[in-house]
Amino acid sequence: MLIPALIRNQLWRFRRFPPLAPMVRKLEYWGRTRFCPVCEKWFSHFNAYGVVPRPDACCPNCQSLERHRLIWLFLNRQTSLFTQGLVKPFLHVAPEPMISQKLRQQLKDNYLTADLFTTDVDVKMDIASIQYPDQSFGAIYCSHVLEYVPDHEKALGEFYRVLDPQGWAIIVEALVAQTTVEGPSIGAPGAVRKYGPDLAMFLENAGFSVQQIYANGFASQEEIALMGLRSFESFFFCRPQSPQRVN
Repeated sequence: MLIPALIRNQLWRFRRFPPLAPMVRKLEYWGRTRFCPVCEKWFSHFNAYGVVPRPDACCPNCQSLERHRLIWLFLNRQTSLFTQGLVKPFLHVAPEPMISQKLRQQLKDNYLTADLFTTDVDVKMDIASIQYPDQSFGAIYCSHVLEYVPDHEKALGEFYRVLDPQGWAIIVEALVAQTTVEGPSIGAPGAVRKYGPDLAMFLENAGFSVQQIYANGFASQEEIALMGLRSFESFFFCRPQSPQRVN
């Protein structure tokens, strides 16, 4: 059942009445033209999001954005994380709530969240100086963090050191420059650099083999539209270059 746009646009009038608010919210998004793979719910549309609002960006239920849905879809379709699991823990740096909760449910005690500043994580961690032994983790996920780290090359070296030789890492950053540039107050508030596609070079220099992954590599154009993904958005899937390395 689709709610005509004329009716949907008038639903806001009923939001001021608390008893009706949940029903109004449900009716606002009633439909099956958008699907969130994170919370597995259907909607008529996603919400706009961003300083310059992006249409169809934010899931109205779990608040996942395009990149969160992209990563979650990849983890389900292109890795064995949820079918075979990991021998060693999954390290999630600066965890996003909408993904962290799902990962915790799936991986249970084999899941570790870390951050340098927030307190609602398992461990406080400076990724440029990780206080764990070599080859401690089976997988690492780090999204939109490196742009704030003064010595990002040291941090990448630490990821390589603590990653199991058979493990993998997912690194996500906005590639908004032609080449990586550094400076105070550059890019997002508090960031010390803006990345370009040469982020792949920094990852390779740290010891990783690198694949740049796009949505159209594992999702159809219909699915990209349905899930509110962005075809140009990408992330880096990394494995240690020398599986038999000795640290």
